[in-house]
Amino acid sequence: MSIQSDITSDVSLPLVSIIVPVYNSSKYLNECLDSILNQTYHNLEVICVNDGSVDNSLDILKDYEVKDNRVHVISKENEGTGGAAPARNMGYKYATGKYVQWLDSDDFFELDMIKTLVEKAESTNADIVICGAKCFDDRTKQMGLPYATIIRGLALTPSQQPFSYRDCKNHIFQIGNTYIWNKLFKRVFYENSGLKYDSIPITDDVYVANLSVILAERITTVNENFICYRINTGVSQCDNRTSHPDSAYVAFWPVIKKLNNLDIYDEIRQSHINLIMICIRYFYDGIAKFDVFEYLHNTLRDEVFPRLNILDLSEDYFYDPLIYRWFRMIVEKTASQVAFDSAFAWSRKYGKIAATTLVLRE
Repeated sequence: MSIQSDITSDVSLPLVSIIVPVYNSSKYLNECLDSILNQTYHNLEVICVNDGSVDNSLDILKDYEVKDNRVHVISKENEGTGGAAPARNMGYKYATGKYVQWLDSDDFFELDMIKTLVEKAESTNADIVICGAKCFDDRTKQMGLPYATIIRGLALTPSQQPFSYRDCKNHIFQIGNTYIWNKLFKRVFYENSGLKYDSIPITDDVYVANLSVILAERITTVNENFICYRINTGVSQCDNRTSHPDSAYVAFWPVIKKLNNLDIYDEIRQSHINLIMICIRYFYDGIAKFDVFEYLHNTLRDEVFPRLNILDLSEDYFYDPLIYRWFRMIVEKTASQVAFDSAFAWSRKYGKIAATTLVLRE
């Protein structure tokens, strides 16, 4: 175990509260915590919320707590269907830093991350600092490509920083996206915003991620991929999406309600609709059982799209023409037709490859 337990924190630097919800993360927990505790920025408190883990995560956390006095372990019972939200919210109650960041226990982080984000926050008096991410393939143990959705969003950042949503109304949600773990918050801003995480199975961070970039007056970005987002862990995301298909869209309803209450939804609706559609498509493409696929297909067509009031939108309203064609496909075809068309396209593509291979072998 690599812990810099002899570090003397520089109290002249702002304290940063790192909140890590932990649920059965023992396989990755050492790497995660080492990458936080060995940051080049030392003035940290690391609040680990053990969310009812049934593996040895709690033992690992207690070991770190003994060896590094910056680590504080809190335990709670797992609430079943609330995702990480209850643990995120509980951890925040114990945060005392000038800045706060929520990180996931199966990821790890470049060692200059916090130093760079804090320096950017301090130099710009930012409410939020957003950074990039890259994918780490747990199967091959290789660092992969940058996290494309985040990188594309950061590319739309206004040249003048810091900025607010008023400076980029058509792309604010592409910049902010649906993720919380690539953002450093000034704690006084987060406290005054009144935000908290929604207790839903998968997309529990959408509410905070979406509304924070609307409420913040000073947002800035760092175009470095500090988050090492772990993929191919052996835990099927298709299984999660199949078990919770409604998570494709339910997190957005309270966001829309809040934005309407603030009387600004019409200003930023195009950006938000485009974000919602990408999130829904991600879920739609990952459903592993036909009955669930059909349920989501019909719910999108009959309930979600009408509620979003998008049935009459033209193609130029969508930032990605492929998303528009997918959307029209759902509206115009049954789930069975979509499944058949997909299977037929797959058979034509890979059938030709297989046939060519057989000919070559002969």
